[in-house]
Amino acid sequence: MPLNRAKFYAAAFVFASLPALSAAQFEEETFKAAGPSVELYYPVSREIRDAFDSQILSLGFGPVDATASRRGRFRTGFNLITAKRSGNKMLLVPLTAIYERDLTSNTTGSRPYLRLGAGVSYYDYSFRANGNKYSNKFLGATGFAELGINLNGRFNFFGRYNAFDKKDGLNFNGWSFGIAYSVLKI
Repeated sequence: MPLNRAKFYAAAFVFASLPALSAAQFEEETFKAAGPSVELYYPVSREIRDAFDSQILSLGFGPVDATASRRGRFRTGFNLITAKRSGNKMLLVPLTAIYERDLTSNTTGSRPYLRLGAGVSYYDYSFRANGNKYSNKFLGATGFAELGINLNGRFNFFGRYNAFDKKDGLNFNGWSFGIAYSVLKI
């Protein structure tokens, strides 16, 4: 049964619009923040790099720390990793539940943090690499580990390792480095 893209994007927007809600908050916070992120994604697979490039633009929406939480908290987020070149196309849309923990007790200034995420990803690709044709659309698992630093509750600078399901012998895993900015207080 084909996945309707409009319904998928609507579900992704609803899922990501609630990044600060959690069933298990461990400490009281004055407010929570979320916002867009811009990342450069570096795929580890030679086939992906050959078909597109060694770096791919990724846009996302998710949590941007607003207050310290040394005991941890849960959030949600999503990314769009998309590339087109010479008739090749790829779209990865990971939707993740995120566990985050601040690595310091600072409540102002800069705060290093750790995030772990797991969820589902939509895959849509069609490209040629190394003489082979790859084409598929499916839902699969995804996860990530991220280290970053938050500046004054407004900016996150981070590095992340993204893990994706392998399909058709392709490895979609990769590194990303980015910045996120708080635009929404919840």
